[in-house]
Amino acid sequence: MIAASLPPGFDLTTLYTAGIVASSEKRDAASSLLGLLTSDRHGPLRAQCGFV
Repeated sequence: MIAASLPPGFDLTTLYTAGIVASSEKRDAASSLLGLLTSDRHGPLRAQCGFV
């Protein structure tokens, strides 16, 4: 069972919560990057990444 191999102080709820936080941070980073790439001020960056 997975829970048996977890370090003391960790349980499945902790891991689940950490996973939600990590996935929302990735989503925020992705939307920020997408915002940069779609911004008119960053035309050279968009062209360099293939977003024209």
